[in-house]
Amino acid sequence: MIEYIEEKIWLILWYLTFIFIQILFMFFLDMDSSFLLFSLIIYLVLLIIYLIGSYYYTKRKTEKIKNLVDELDEKYLIAELIKQPRNLENQGYYYALKKATKAMNDKITELEHKYQDYEDTSKVSYMRLKLHSQLYPYIVTIKKIVT
Repeated sequence: MIEYIEEKIWLILWYLTFIFIQILFMFFLDMDSSFLLFSLIIYLVLLIIYLIGSYYYTKRKTEKIKNLVDELDEKYLIAELIKQPRNLENQGYYYALKKATKAMNDKITELEHKYQDYEDTSKVSYMRLKLHSQLYPYIVTIKKIVT
């Protein structure tokens, strides 16, 4: 919760400044002090309700993503399962995650092709070696006969 409050500090300061200006304005208009106190309490309660609601909403979304990642066997598929976010900051993270996932998948595909080529080359080399080792005695015999 502390990290969330630190993240929202500018919003809180802006809101408190707004409340202060409005209370000051009402004070200069000679409004009743009980009305000023009531207004102050209402504004602060609304701010607290907003912060608590926003915190739990964000926490729930974060926990959902964490659980989704923990349940995945192949973690690199997370970008395919997460919905595209609405706010700009998270869209940047989502974009970076998608690009990183694509780059990683391309690298995996490249390595799989290299491994497949190596495996194919190894099989051919093994077959040549086997064939050479089986034919060598016959070749030596034929050379001796010819010469």
